[in-house]
Amino acid sequence: MHPFWFEGRPVTDAEPVEWDGVALFTSPWVSGLSAKAYFGPISVELWIDDGVESEREALWVSAEARLLENLREKAFKLGANAVVGVDITLNPFAVHKTTNTPCLYLHVVGTAAKLEKAF
Repeated sequence: MHPFWFEGRPVTDAEPVEWDGVALFTSPWVSGLSAKAYFGPISVELWIDDGVESEREALWVSAEARLLENLREKAFKLGANAVVGVDITLNPFAVHKTTNTPCLYLHVVGTAAKLEKAF
């Protein structure tokens, strides 16, 4: 089994892409900025094979980066420069829906937005 699953497809060596123009905020509003446009909620899910316990820490570090990178990419493609209200959910007791094996499941959701200075 592949160690990562994004949006139902296995990923092993995804090339990192920098989406520097997309900021992530856990708050639904950002002080000093106003929303010029909202593009709606976006989300990304990630399944991590839980069978490799000795590599768990390295997988987590890589998984977090891949998860947030994919969220930024989705926002960028919509024309957003930020994702507000970001919320990450972890299910350590998940069973992969395709392979029926134990996995760690991460899901991130937020609202893609075009922010600009308020003043």
